[in-house]
Amino acid sequence: MPREQPSDAAFDEGSPGFAGRFVGAFADGGNTIVGRFQLSYDDENWEDDLQTTYRRVSARPN
Repeated sequence: MPREQPSDAAFDEGSPGFAGRFVGAFADGGNTIVGRFQLSYDDENWEDDLQTTYRRVSARPN
């Protein structure tokens, strides 16, 4: 599966009728992940919840 595609794996917060997942893509040569957390209340429709950017503190050694 391409990294840009959402995963079918969702996490369960322990509440019936609630699921969440993270959808992200690598950028900046693999040093950044730009993504968003999504929520579903029916396991079919996903709503964007929180956008986030993760950046590597130091670049990977070559």
